[in-house]
Amino acid sequence: MIAITTGLLNSIGRDLRNSAHTIGTEGGRVFAFFVSNGTADHPNAGILLGNGFSYTAATCLTICNGGRSGLIGNGGNGFGGGRGASAQLIGHGGNGSNAVTAGANGGRGGNGGVFWGNGGHGGNGASATAPGGKGGAGGDGGNTGQWAWLSTAGNGGHGGNGAAGTAGAAGVGGGTDAAANGGNATKGGDGGAGGHGGSAGFNSYISSGGNGGNGGNAGAGAAGGAAATAASGNGGKGGDGSNGGAGGAGGWGGNSSAAYGRNGSGGNGGKGGNAGLAANGADGANGTSATKDGGKGGDGGSAGLNGAGGAFGWEGFGAGLAGNRGTAGVNGATNVLKGNGSGGKGGNGYSYNGTGTGSAGGKGGSGGNGGKYGNGGMGGNGGNADSGSGNSGTGQSAGSGGTGGIGGNGGAGGSIAGDGGNGGNGGTGGNGGNGSNGATAGGAGTGGASGTGGAAPKGTPGVAGTPGQNGQPGIQS
Repeated sequence: MIAITTGLLNSIGRDLRNSAHTIGTEGGRVFAFFVSNGTADHPNAGILLGNGFSYTAATCLTICNGGRSGLIGNGGNGFGGGRGASAQLIGHGGNGSNAVTAGANGGRGGNGGVFWGNGGHGGNGASATAPGGKGGAGGDGGNTGQWAWLSTAGNGGHGGNGAAGTAGAAGVGGGTDAAANGGNATKGGDGGAGGHGGSAGFNSYISSGGNGGNGGNAGAGAAGGAAATAASGNGGKGGDGSNGGAGGAGGWGGNSSAAYGRNGSGGNGGKGGNAGLAANGADGANGTSATKDGGKGGDGGSAGLNGAGGAFGWEGFGAGLAGNRGTAGVNGATNVLKGNGSGGKGGNGYSYNGTGTGSAGGKGGSGGNGGKYGNGGMGGNGGNADSGSGNSGTGQSAGSGGTGGIGGNGGAGGSIAGDGGNGGNGGTGGNGGNGSNGATAGGAGTGGASGTGGAAPKGTPGVAGTPGQNGQPGIQS
């Protein structure tokens, strides 16, 4: 009997405890619906009172927006580029978060409460890492509430920096003319714009605007690829340098309230990227016994342009105290000296060595034209002609000497600062051969004509070669 009574009491007590726990749990849920702070699982606060949840690296793996506040309470902060949440009636807006992914934009700040509370700050944009990538924009600052007192709007986030461009690939020697050209570089990335500062609400009182964020710096231009000499003997063109990116614009300052307060200051513009340098043209190959004429020098590449600095951010235009205007970004450096991207030298024509063929010397190759800042390449020298030769034993006349090769033309100078290349010198004419001896003496060979000097658009013309000497008549036996 005692055992039965004890079991019954335990059962009743157990049921009462379970019932009480159920009532307490349900009541807690109802209470939390109205009054509670946000959590990682439930980021929004209770609808009457409570702060929204602010994410961190421990609670957010990607991009998370801050949790919503109650009617009274602060908005939560974002993470990974997420937005800050706005407050409702009384409370501060959450901060937008800095971007984590390269080149991504920062999160916007949440607005302050309608009657009181500061706006959240915008997050910073992330700098680019991929070559030529653009930096992320800064998030805008949050505004104050429409009827807010003694509140300040959030500042805009700073823009991320752009990444430098990629250098051009080097040309490949010994192949086609096209393969010998140096590759062109790719442009530097632009800087991200700074976020705008938040503004005070239209009917707010003694409230200030937020400051604009600074624009990001731009990436520099890269160098053009080096040229090589092709199998044809012609020099390849030097690769063009690329332009620097444009600096990011500074964000605008926010407006103050109609009565008192201070206007936000504008952000500074980012620095423009430096210009990329050009590569010189490759020299032409010298003539050979198989290919008498010298190869043409390759044209020089053109240097890139420097990037423009970012525009300054304007100060706010409210009725309160004046803010400061931002500073415009500095333009990137031109960084290009006279002679950058010069044309290659023309190859010399082939010169004979007195083998008696009477052949003309090879022509010198033309110098390559300079790029924008480059000098023209020097023309190659004409080759010396071979001497003439007579038949022996029969008193025949000797052969005439060959004509000297023509000097190559100098390349044109660049359009901005380069000098023209000098023309190549003409080759020396071959000497006439001596007549052979016999019953009737052979006549003397005539010396070859001199080669003409190469022309030059701006440089010094080449000098004409020396005529060959006449040979000696044969002796009568």
